[in-house]
Amino acid sequence: MRRFVVVPCIVVVCVVALGLGYVLVEAQSRPFVSRMPNLDTRLLPGNSAPFGLDCAVVHQEIGNEFCDLGNIYLIINGGQITDTFIGTYGTGLTIGDMMNAWGRPIGADYNPYSVSIYWSDRYAHVYIGELFTPGSRVGYVAYGKPRRAYSDWRGYANLIPK
Repeated sequence: MRRFVVVPCIVVVCVVALGLGYVLVEAQSRPFVSRMPNLDTRLLPGNSAPFGLDCAVVHQEIGNEFCDLGNIYLIINGGQITDTFIGTYGTGLTIGDMMNAWGRPIGADYNPYSVSIYWSDRYAHVYIGELFTPGSRVGYVAYGKPRRAYSDWRGYANLIPK
């Protein structure tokens, strides 16, 4: 009678162990694909603007030129790049991906449907939909000093009004 209980339990444990082993081998065999933006360092703030860019001067912001390079946008002042923006929403980049790569942010600007997350020399704008989680998609990443005041990072606070 006892072997009718013990033998099936041993079989179940072996099948589960084989299944977990297969999952681990499969996960380890797949290459890691980073969704982090891969930006040419020549386009970072502090560098001279690349020659021959087609930029528009916006008169409300004297001295600034706005350059559209496709998915990368530059703000140039006096021939120097002051800010760089990269559109990331279509890549599937999440705030969790960014925090894994760049560490804990130093601040955040919490709004009802979006959150701007700040590190010392860059920030990201996150669309939160109904919940702000590590899986929330990043709309764009900006390199340069933030021009806004922000509060301390309070984690994944959800502030959507009911």
